[in-house]
Amino acid sequence: MLSSMPSGRNQRNPVTKDKLIDATFDLMEKSDDPLSVTTRQIAAKADVRPAMVNYCFGSRETPEVLKHYIDMRVDLLLSV
Repeated sequence: MLSSMPSGRNQRNPVTKDKLIDATFDLMEKSDDPLSVTTRQIAAKADVRPAMVNYCFGSRETPEVLKHYIDMRVDLLLSV
């Protein structure tokens, strides 16, 4: 019966996703070249396996977490 499976097994963990977002923002804010931040660095900073970045955000080439960061930075710059 599927209902007896742990819910985290079929869902992306929002805590992990938040940790990855926080790690991404922190690394990119401190980097001289924010676009050079790697998913491995993000995973290490968030203390999760690198596969979790892809699991939570998709594409290996440009994970949604990086797109999210870039969008927020652009919005911030445009609002000034």
